[in-house]
Amino acid sequence: MSVMQLSQATLEKLEELRSQNYEEQFMYDFIEEFSEHEFVEYYETYIDMAEEYDFPAVNGFVDRFGIENIASFPDSYNGRWESFQAFVENVFLDIYGPIPEQVVSYIDWAKVADDWEYDYEWDYQTDVVYLKNF
Repeated sequence: MSVMQLSQATLEKLEELRSQNYEEQFMYDFIEEFSEHEFVEYYETYIDMAEEYDFPAVNGFVDRFGIENIASFPDSYNGRWESFQAFVENVFLDIYGPIPEQVVSYIDWAKVADDWEYDYEWDYQTDVVYLKNF
């Protein structure tokens, strides 16, 4: 991407971020993948989230919900889990407390997990669970 093709707002944002030691090539890659407008509006938040959490988790969120929702990432992110069912069991037990052993055998965790898929999504590639309604 030629610097001459970029808008004044983009050039100013690039200069500002260069002075803060942001990686230049990564900024240009972001502009190519998204847009100049999205770079100016969301790039810093995207990087902040990726540094606080990690790039695969943030990229999975952006792929599902769009870069325009990046500020909601912390509200949506529910950690990494070996499976969606493991996440569901853990949250269920956090909410309802210990369940007597004689009752646990009657719980169909796969069915409970199926029901929770309306509100949550598990990224099997990164093992991250996202809340859909953030």
